[in-house]
Amino acid sequence: MIPSVLAAQVKRGVEEFLLTTFPITSRFFAGRLERLVRRGGAEGIFRGPFLSLGVPFVTGDAAVRHFPDIVPGNFTPHRHQQIAWGRLAAPSARSTVIATGTGTGKTECFLFPILDYCLRTAGRAGIKAIVVYPMNALATDQARRFAETIWRNERLKGRVRVGLYIGADREDRKRASAVMTEETVITDRDAMRRLTCSSPTTRCSTTCW
Repeated sequence: MIPSVLAAQVKRGVEEFLLTTFPITSRFFAGRLERLVRRGGAEGIFRGPFLSLGVPFVTGDAAVRHFPDIVPGNFTPHRHQQIAWGRLAAPSARSTVIATGTGTGKTECFLFPILDYCLRTAGRAGIKAIVVYPMNALATDQARRFAETIWRNERLKGRVRVGLYIGADREDRKRASAVMTEETVITDRDAMRRLTCSSPTTRCSTTCW
Protein backbone atom coordinates (compact mmCIF):
# COMPACT_ATOMS: atom_id res chain seq x y z
CA MET A 1 0.00 0.00 0.00
CA ILE A 2 1.55 3.28 -1.16
CA PRO A 3 0.17 6.23 0.87
CA SER A 4 0.35 8.74 -2.00
CA VAL A 5 -1.50 6.43 -4.40
CA LEU A 6 -4.13 5.56 -1.80
CA ALA A 7 -4.66 9.25 -0.99
CA ALA A 8 -5.12 10.07 -4.69
CA GLN A 9 -7.68 7.28 -5.06
CA VAL A 10 -9.65 8.49 -2.05
CA LYS A 11 -9.57 12.04 -3.36
CA ARG A 12 -10.90 10.99 -6.79
CA GLY A 13 -13.63 8.94 -5.13
CA VAL A 14 -14.78 11.90 -3.03
CA GLU A 15 -14.70 14.20 -6.08
CA GLU A 16 -16.86 11.81 -8.11
CA PHE A 17 -19.29 11.40 -5.22
CA LEU A 18 -19.76 15.15 -4.78
CA LEU A 19 -20.12 15.87 -8.49
CA THR A 20 -22.64 13.08 -9.14
CA THR A 21 -24.63 13.42 -5.91
CA PHE A 22 -25.04 17.19 -6.07
CA PRO A 23 -25.51 18.12 -9.76
CA ILE A 24 -25.68 21.85 -10.39
CA THR A 25 -28.77 22.94 -12.33
CA SER A 26 -28.42 26.71 -11.87
CA ARG A 27 -26.53 28.56 -14.61
CA PHE A 28 -25.14 30.95 -12.01
CA PHE A 29 -23.39 28.10 -10.12
CA ALA A 30 -22.40 26.12 -13.21
CA GLY A 31 -18.84 24.84 -12.89
CA ARG A 32 -18.32 26.23 -9.39
CA LEU A 33 -18.51 22.86 -7.63
CA GLU A 34 -16.02 21.33 -10.07
CA ARG A 35 -13.58 24.16 -9.45
CA LEU A 36 -14.07 23.88 -5.69
CA VAL A 37 -13.36 20.15 -5.39
CA ARG A 38 -10.38 20.34 -7.73
CA ARG A 39 -8.83 23.39 -6.15
CA GLY A 40 -5.54 22.61 -4.46
CA GLY A 41 -3.51 24.26 -1.74
CA ALA A 42 -4.77 25.85 1.43
CA GLU A 43 -8.03 26.95 -0.20
CA GLY A 44 -8.98 23.46 -1.36
CA ILE A 45 -11.20 21.02 0.49
CA PHE A 46 -8.55 18.30 0.66
CA ARG A 47 -5.54 18.16 2.94
CA GLY A 48 -2.69 15.74 3.22
CA PRO A 49 -1.88 12.98 3.06
CA PHE A 50 -0.49 13.10 6.56
CA LEU A 51 1.70 10.40 8.05
CA SER A 52 1.48 9.29 11.67
CA LEU A 53 4.46 7.49 13.17
CA GLY A 54 3.86 5.09 16.03
CA VAL A 55 6.92 4.97 18.26
CA PRO A 56 7.25 2.44 21.11
CA PHE A 57 6.45 3.61 24.61
CA VAL A 58 9.18 3.83 27.23
CA THR A 59 9.20 0.71 29.39
CA GLY A 60 8.93 1.03 33.15
CA ASP A 61 11.61 0.05 35.66
CA ALA A 62 11.50 -3.73 36.12
CA ALA A 63 12.82 -3.37 39.68
CA VAL A 64 9.78 -1.37 40.75
CA ARG A 65 6.75 -3.51 41.58
CA HIS A 66 3.40 -1.96 42.37
CA PHE A 67 0.36 -4.06 43.37
CA PRO A 68 2.17 -7.45 43.21
CA ASP A 69 -1.01 -9.33 44.19
CA ILE A 70 -2.89 -7.79 41.26
CA VAL A 71 -0.53 -7.15 38.36
CA PRO A 72 0.24 -10.38 36.44
CA GLY A 73 3.87 -11.44 36.64
CA ASN A 74 4.25 -11.39 32.85
CA PHE A 75 2.87 -7.85 32.53
CA THR A 76 5.56 -5.29 31.64
CA PRO A 77 4.20 -1.80 32.30
CA HIS A 78 4.94 1.30 30.27
CA ARG A 79 6.62 4.10 32.13
CA HIS A 80 3.45 6.24 32.16
CA GLN A 81 1.54 3.32 33.72
CA GLN A 82 4.20 2.90 36.37
CA ILE A 83 4.15 6.63 37.15
CA ALA A 84 0.35 6.48 37.54
CA TRP A 85 0.65 3.48 39.87
CA GLY A 86 3.23 5.29 41.96
CA ARG A 87 0.78 8.16 42.45
CA LEU A 88 -2.15 5.86 43.20
CA ALA A 89 -0.38 3.41 45.51
CA ALA A 90 -1.64 3.52 49.10
CA PRO A 91 -1.31 5.08 51.61
CA SER A 92 -0.37 8.31 49.83
CA ALA A 93 -2.68 8.09 46.82
CA ARG A 94 -3.09 11.33 44.90
CA SER A 95 -5.58 12.57 42.31
CA THR A 96 -4.25 11.54 38.91
CA VAL A 97 -5.06 12.39 35.29
CA ILE A 98 -3.80 10.04 32.57
CA ALA A 99 -3.62 11.94 29.27
CA THR A 100 -2.44 9.63 26.52
CA GLY A 101 -3.77 8.22 23.26
CA THR A 102 -6.01 5.29 22.39
CA GLY A 103 -4.51 1.87 22.98
CA THR A 104 -1.78 3.11 25.34
CA GLY A 105 -2.90 1.23 28.45
CA LYS A 106 -4.98 3.82 30.28
CA THR A 107 -7.29 1.12 31.62
CA GLU A 108 -4.48 -0.63 33.49
CA CYS A 109 -3.51 2.71 35.05
CA PHE A 110 -6.66 2.70 37.17
CA LEU A 111 -7.86 -0.93 36.93
CA PHE A 112 -5.04 -2.46 38.98
CA PRO A 113 -5.02 0.21 41.73
CA ILE A 114 -8.79 -0.08 42.16
CA LEU A 115 -8.67 -3.88 42.40
CA ASP A 116 -5.77 -3.68 44.84
CA TYR A 117 -7.78 -1.38 47.10
CA CYS A 118 -10.86 -3.63 46.84
CA LEU A 119 -8.77 -6.69 47.76
CA ARG A 120 -7.20 -4.98 50.77
CA THR A 121 -10.61 -3.88 52.05
CA ALA A 122 -12.51 -7.04 51.08
CA GLY A 123 -13.52 -7.63 54.69
CA ARG A 124 -15.48 -4.39 54.88
CA ALA A 125 -19.09 -4.20 53.76
CA GLY A 126 -20.21 -1.76 51.10
CA ILE A 127 -19.06 -0.36 47.79
CA LYS A 128 -15.32 0.31 47.54
CA ALA A 129 -15.14 2.23 44.24
CA ILE A 130 -17.39 3.75 41.59
CA VAL A 131 -16.14 4.11 38.01
CA VAL A 132 -18.11 6.52 35.79
CA TYR A 133 -18.01 6.26 31.99
CA PRO A 134 -19.46 8.66 29.40
CA MET A 135 -21.13 5.94 27.30
CA ASN A 136 -22.88 2.64 28.03
CA ALA A 137 -20.89 0.90 25.30
CA LEU A 138 -17.62 1.90 26.93
CA ALA A 139 -18.87 0.89 30.38
CA THR A 140 -19.88 -2.53 29.05
CA ASP A 141 -16.52 -3.06 27.38
CA GLN A 142 -14.61 -2.03 30.49
CA ALA A 143 -16.79 -4.25 32.67
CA ARG A 144 -15.57 -7.18 30.61
CA ARG A 145 -12.00 -6.16 31.38
CA PHE A 146 -12.77 -6.13 35.09
CA ALA A 147 -14.42 -9.56 34.86
CA GLU A 148 -11.50 -11.15 33.00
CA THR A 149 -8.90 -9.69 35.36
CA ILE A 150 -10.74 -10.89 38.47
CA TRP A 151 -11.46 -14.34 37.02
CA ARG A 152 -7.79 -14.99 36.19
CA ASN A 153 -6.51 -13.94 39.62
CA GLU A 154 -7.08 -16.48 42.39
CA ARG A 155 -6.66 -13.78 45.05
CA LEU A 156 -9.49 -11.73 43.54
CA LYS A 157 -11.83 -14.46 42.32
CA GLY A 158 -14.66 -14.93 44.77
CA ARG A 159 -13.52 -12.04 46.99
CA VAL A 160 -14.02 -8.97 44.80
CA ARG A 161 -17.28 -8.33 42.97
CA VAL A 162 -18.07 -5.81 40.24
CA GLY A 163 -21.51 -4.61 39.16
CA LEU A 164 -22.59 -2.75 36.04
CA TYR A 165 -25.43 -0.28 36.63
CA ILE A 166 -26.60 1.31 33.39
CA GLY A 167 -29.89 2.09 31.68
CA ALA A 168 -31.58 -1.08 30.47
CA ASP A 169 -34.93 -2.03 28.98
CA ARG A 170 -37.19 -4.81 30.25
CA GLU A 171 -35.60 -7.49 28.06
CA ASP A 172 -32.10 -6.56 29.21
CA ARG A 173 -33.19 -6.86 32.82
CA LYS A 174 -34.62 -10.32 32.18
CA ARG A 175 -31.19 -11.42 30.93
CA ALA A 176 -29.36 -9.73 33.81
CA SER A 177 -26.73 -11.78 35.63
CA ALA A 178 -26.71 -12.14 39.42
CA VAL A 179 -23.19 -13.62 39.49
CA MET A 180 -19.83 -12.85 37.93
CA THR A 181 -18.31 -14.98 35.20
CA GLU A 182 -15.13 -14.83 33.17
CA GLU A 183 -16.73 -12.38 30.73
CA THR A 184 -19.53 -10.68 32.67
CA VAL A 185 -20.00 -8.76 35.89
CA ILE A 186 -23.16 -8.57 37.99
CA THR A 187 -25.90 -6.71 36.13
CA ASP A 188 -28.96 -7.75 38.14
CA ARG A 189 -29.96 -4.70 40.17
CA ASP A 190 -31.69 -6.64 42.94
CA ALA A 191 -28.54 -8.74 43.35
CA MET A 192 -26.42 -5.60 43.61
CA ARG A 193 -28.75 -4.18 46.25
CA ARG A 194 -28.63 -7.39 48.29
CA LEU A 195 -24.83 -7.45 48.16
CA THR A 196 -24.33 -3.82 49.15
CA CYS A 197 -27.12 -3.08 51.63
CA SER A 198 -27.02 -4.00 55.30
CA SER A 199 -30.38 -5.74 55.01
CA PRO A 200 -31.50 -7.92 52.08
CA THR A 201 -34.95 -6.33 52.28
CA THR A 202 -33.69 -2.75 52.13
CA ARG A 203 -34.06 -0.99 48.81
CA CYS A 204 -31.06 1.23 48.11
CA SER A 205 -31.49 4.81 47.09
CA THR A 206 -29.59 6.15 44.10
CA THR A 207 -26.86 7.37 46.47
CA CYS A 208 -25.72 3.78 46.95
CA TRP A 209 -24.52 3.69 43.39
